[in-house]
Amino acid sequence: MEPLKGMPLFSSIAIGTMIVSLLLPAAAPCQPDNCPLPLKTGKMTEQQIYRQFPEWKDRAARYTPKDEVVRKLRRVATPIEIVLFFGTWCKDVNDDVPRILKIFSAVGNAAFSLQIYAVDRRHREKSGFAEKLRINRVPTVVLLEGGKELGRIVEKPQQSLEEDLYAIVAESR
Repeated sequence: MEPLKGMPLFSSIAIGTMIVSLLLPAAAPCQPDNCPLPLKTGKMTEQQIYRQFPEWKDRAARYTPKDEVVRKLRRVATPIEIVLFFGTWCKDVNDDVPRILKIFSAVGNAAFSLQIYAVDRRHREKSGFAEKLRINRVPTVVLLEGGKELGRIVEKPQQSLEEDLYAIVAESR
């Protein structure tokens, strides 16, 4: 490549790259007409989620949480609020939301309560709870005890969802 007259090769490449980036269309943001799932926001129940996304029920059924971790979570006596934030526009939620629902169901511990919020692309929902908890990526699972945050899992767990949930609970003891 010959540099532009009077410009070093590096500058010519940088200018060329900038021109190409301006001419190529950016990836289309996920809008209701091109999202993998219908755009929803607000508090949802497990039943509403499965009614809206029936394929997630199948995904949940296929997931098997680790038995030893489920047993540990069943023994937790302190009331803990699990708050799940997800975006129907985010492909990552296709696996993670069904898994967290399956884990919650498998644990069956009355000490745990589950709240589920669908957020928009700005990570907001109607009640303002997502903003209050400073949610900026999805899926995010926040564990609260008496209103105090114990920890969170953001986007992908470090180990598995159930192992990370238990690690957060165990660390707070």
